[in-house]
Amino acid sequence: MAKLPTVQTNQATAQAIRDGAVSNKEVRIRYRDDKDKISERSIEPYEMKNGKLFGYCINKGGIRAFKTTGIEVAVVTDKPFKPRFPVQITEQTYIK
Repeated sequence: MAKLPTVQTNQATAQAIRDGAVSNKEVRIRYRDDKDKISERSIEPYEMKNGKLFGYCINKGGIRAFKTTGIEVAVVTDKPFKPRFPVQITEQTYIK
């Protein structure tokens, strides 16, 4: 599995999430939760709503909500996924 970059611009992170959703490819993220715990996850991105990314977390085996402010890095992988739910993210989706 490829190592995630140390830093990334918010624009690059948002674009990776959009690209993964539009192409139905898993996205690797580095996420910092409310308790400052950092984890790396593989997700299937499905929807952006109220400042959160909703996706199927491969690591945890279920749907999870990630605050967009906690996503430090995102990279599209080569691994395709078959959508379990309708993908609501498009190229026009604004991600802050």
